[in-house]
Amino acid sequence: MMPSILSLPVELISYVINDLDVQDLSAFSRSCRAIHNITTPFLYRLVKDEVSIMCWAADEGRKGTIEHLLAAGANPNAAFVQSCTRPAVLRIIKTCEPFMSNPNPNPNPNPDSGSSSISSFRFDMSGAGNSLVSDQGNNISEPSNSFISGPSSNLIPDSSSNIMSESSNSFISEPSDSEASDNSFLSDGMDLDPGSFFPFLFPDDEDDEDMDDDDDDDELYYTQRDTRGFGFEDSGDLASKYYWTPLHIAARWGHNEIVDLLLKHGADIHALSRGFCECGLPKEEPRYYLTNSTTPLWYPLHSAICNGNESTARLLLQRGASINVSPRWLGSDVRQVTALHTACYSNMVSIARFLTDEGHQPNADVEDHNGSTPMTYAYSNGSWASIDFLMEAGASINATLGVFPLLKHACSEGRFAEALRFIELGADIAACFDSCDDTEPIIHYCCMPNHPPESWLYSREQGQDHFRPEVIRALIKAGADLEIKDIHGMTPLLKASFFGIPSAAEALLLEGANIRARDDLGNTALMKACSPLGIPPKGATPKTVVVLLRYVTPDAADTFDALSKICGSTARNKDKVDVVRLLLRHGGVDALGFGGSNVLLLKGLASGNFELCDTLLESGLKQPTPQEIQILIHKALAMDRPDALEYISKLRHGSEAVISPRLLFEAIKEDTPNCVEYLIKEGVPIDYESDDGENCLIEACRSGETTIARLLLEKGADPNGTMGGSFPLTHPVLVEHAAMIELLLDYGASMHRHPHGTKIDGRNFGALDLAIFCGLEVSVETMVDHEEYYKSTEEERISHLQTACCAEGRVFADGNILDTLLATCDVDLDTVFRSGPGGNTTPLHICMALGNEMGVNCLVGAGANIHKYLEPAEPPRSLLVPNPFERTTPLEWAIDNSPIEILGELLSDPLECRLWDLDDPEIPLPRYLRAASRRHKPEVMQLLLDAGLDPDTCDESGNPFLAIFCDTIDHIWPFEDPNWPASKIAERSAMCVVILLEQGVDPLQKDAGGVPAIEHVRRIMNYSGTSEFHQEVAKAWNEKLELDETTVRQKRH
Repeated sequence: MMPSILSLPVELISYVINDLDVQDLSAFSRSCRAIHNITTPFLYRLVKDEVSIMCWAADEGRKGTIEHLLAAGANPNAAFVQSCTRPAVLRIIKTCEPFMSNPNPNPNPNPDSGSSSISSFRFDMSGAGNSLVSDQGNNISEPSNSFISGPSSNLIPDSSSNIMSESSNSFISEPSDSEASDNSFLSDGMDLDPGSFFPFLFPDDEDDEDMDDDDDDDELYYTQRDTRGFGFEDSGDLASKYYWTPLHIAARWGHNEIVDLLLKHGADIHALSRGFCECGLPKEEPRYYLTNSTTPLWYPLHSAICNGNESTARLLLQRGASINVSPRWLGSDVRQVTALHTACYSNMVSIARFLTDEGHQPNADVEDHNGSTPMTYAYSNGSWASIDFLMEAGASINATLGVFPLLKHACSEGRFAEALRFIELGADIAACFDSCDDTEPIIHYCCMPNHPPESWLYSREQGQDHFRPEVIRALIKAGADLEIKDIHGMTPLLKASFFGIPSAAEALLLEGANIRARDDLGNTALMKACSPLGIPPKGATPKTVVVLLRYVTPDAADTFDALSKICGSTARNKDKVDVVRLLLRHGGVDALGFGGSNVLLLKGLASGNFELCDTLLESGLKQPTPQEIQILIHKALAMDRPDALEYISKLRHGSEAVISPRLLFEAIKEDTPNCVEYLIKEGVPIDYESDDGENCLIEACRSGETTIARLLLEKGADPNGTMGGSFPLTHPVLVEHAAMIELLLDYGASMHRHPHGTKIDGRNFGALDLAIFCGLEVSVETMVDHEEYYKSTEEERISHLQTACCAEGRVFADGNILDTLLATCDVDLDTVFRSGPGGNTTPLHICMALGNEMGVNCLVGAGANIHKYLEPAEPPRSLLVPNPFERTTPLEWAIDNSPIEILGELLSDPLECRLWDLDDPEIPLPRYLRAASRRHKPEVMQLLLDAGLDPDTCDESGNPFLAIFCDTIDHIWPFEDPNWPASKIAERSAMCVVILLEQGVDPLQKDAGGVPAIEHVRRIMNYSGTSEFHQEVAKAWNEKLELDETTVRQKRH
């Protein structure tokens, strides 16, 4: 028989255990009771740094588990951190509970024993991967007081967390021995693998290296190892997290033995929690959770008190807890929130009583850092039992909440029953009469709607509104001013009427309020009631008007003013018709004509109150005359109200006036798209032409409304129709309205030459030429990209290219327009323009003549031929000035005339210009030699030579470049511009010879007559005649050059 492992010494078994991972160790512990007792301490040491386990034990009341963890070295001050508050997650759990199932329900979720088993340990992964427990003290129901039990596990996985929770609800199962001890760390029989449920409880080796890196922050005392298992690595970002300790949890449930145990093992009695409960600080705005309010920090004593655990609170105080339950706020004085504040806030009267009676907090009016007393805290949470206790304890009922006395705050929030109670308790009403810039007089608060009806956010205020009149009477009896005005000049009666509160209006009138009082704009209470703010509750406005009319003498003027207000009101109030009938019944139908027959209709139409207009007409209002109809129509157009036009068309004389072509044109011109759409759909003719030659489509294109233009085009409007020298495409092109351009082209608009196009400088432009000429890139690209452009003829494309080449350089920007044309059209770049500006020219000639460097760059880059010879026009054209481009190539003309920058563009690519190719008959090198010689500009000479021109190139007769140059200089005077001084020509020509010499020209190369080039140079330098020009040239050349019998060279200075 094989010996049992129990026959080994315990030391050897321990040695074996040290080599087991947690899953194997868990399985090994279940082999028998003896092995289980040996392995349990090892298991606790493995999980001692997982804060969630101790928090679960505190939640479950498992004292034994906590003892084991503390004995294993667990930190009692470790913070349990997560990304949302505990109550928030509990609400989510409660909401999701019906949709979840629990495959392994725990038969005993809250055992009374002190067992340390954590078989029911369940996790809800939220935020940083933390578990939560519901808070009965904050009115959140839960299935048990377990940390997370039953179906609430695995609810909220966090994508940022590396924690995963399995379906298992046991950590370490109990061995088969039925005599398991209550102190065991085992479950009650569930044989599940702990590693599958808590993979995060067994950190990797790299995590173990950080377990000793403690943070010495004494205020928060949370370390990295306290949070490393919860989905984030840096615990320093606690300002944006929520956290609490096991001591808070134990105090919350009143587990006094666990509280005592934790304190004995060093738990900080003043540890901080944030978001553990929903207790807040009193705010002037009571619904603080709707704003970005600060979440308070609380000590464990607060958790005990707010959950009604008096014995726990006593224990904490006995063990040295401060009477303050929250730390001092930064920048505040020494006043802090005390236990009495918390007890009164939470309505824990018995705790409040022992705090005062036993001397812990004898001052019932103690203030916190905001100056709020326990009375303020009790009121802010509606804890009236605490208020009654505080009154018995001698506290002042005149406490404040911010700038408000509590009585005034109750009125401002619509808590009129509570306001009456304050008055009964002796609150100082006179102290509430004062107001400041931020607050209204107290009686004004009683005349305002304090909360929306039937809103869950105002459940506390529901049912208190019927006490409003009684509060008003009490205030007036105490001396409140009935006619006190707010910053808008409104009295309480005006305000009650404006907000539609009949009970307040009647209470004020019964007390003698002035029904004739007016605000700063001259409105009476009746007028304010007829133009209410927002949408009053159903029936509120008629009831308010009924109350006011009891105190108003029938008067046509007053009735008309009120009717004017109700007709002009834009509030969607279904009671308006009832109000109009009440007013007419009170003031008589004579009021309808008091201010003009169409005033009320104007106001009703402008505000969309057509039902009121019907009621007025039915009640005796005169039908509008044709002239008044026109006024109504123009008002409807000004406000772009097609529904008003529709209503007007149903009036007498209205149909003919509305269905008018001129009205359609005016609607388009006034930019009222809704009215235009209505008129077109109603069949109004679209062929109207104005006196100045405009039509509906052109006007629509000018307004930029594509919807209107589309409707007109669908109805048959001509996209090429012209009026007054413009056509539909003109304005969209000029403002670069791409959508409108595309729409017109889709319906057949022509972008090419137009017989009645736009005239500029005597030229007739089509849409595309207009865009090109004006440099409108967006318009050009929109038209060129449209399918209609690809249907254009070659003649049309050449015409657009000519327009682009003739355009001023300033419209070219970076050459996008010409690039667009060249990239999208199949056109010969060397085509000869036979008509128009610059007739019988090539694109390159025109761009060079206009100094359009970018145009030259685009053409050369696209492959234009710089050697294209321009033949004379056939038949010859009679011109006052000869065409300077004929009989030249673009490069020749540029050498002769263009700025150096343009010539540089032509020669930018030596491989393309091929000046080095002496054998290509299409490259007229001799012409370039003679042009360069005529120009005699050193920069031009240098550019040509750098582009590959051989300095020894000869002309057709065999004359070398240097000989041609010398001969040209010798005969240039007086054909050169006489305004140029001879010295300038001489200096430039000398520099040209120097450049030729630097480029290796052969001065001994002979011309057609057998004369070496050096002899031509010698003739010029040795000139001894009487010509001043030649003398200047000889002087300049001799200064730059030195000559001997065999060569010429640059003179060295």
